[in-house]
Amino acid sequence: KAPVAKKAPVAKKAPVAKKAAPVKRAPVAKKAAVSTGGFSPETDIGVTPPLGLFDPLNLLSRGPEAYRRYQEIEIKHGRLAMAATLSVITTE
Repeated sequence: KAPVAKKAPVAKKAPVAKKAAPVKRAPVAKKAAVSTGGFSPETDIGVTPPLGLFDPLNLLSRGPEAYRRYQEIEIKHGRLAMAATLSVITTE
């Protein structure tokens, strides 16, 4: 006769808890909204460490109206560039 292999003991499953433990959330530091009433580009999107506010051409010295205009022009040119890229891809 051939030897019969013994089966390994099966571990019993732990009972499933009916109520899950509450999840602890990490504390989130909230920045207080400070309204100075003035022009503050430091709070714009994209101002992140390590550079912070990066303005090598000193465009902010021209005032908030010029700064916002430059932002609008940049968005417009970006959209035109995306449309041009899409047209090159679709025509090939």
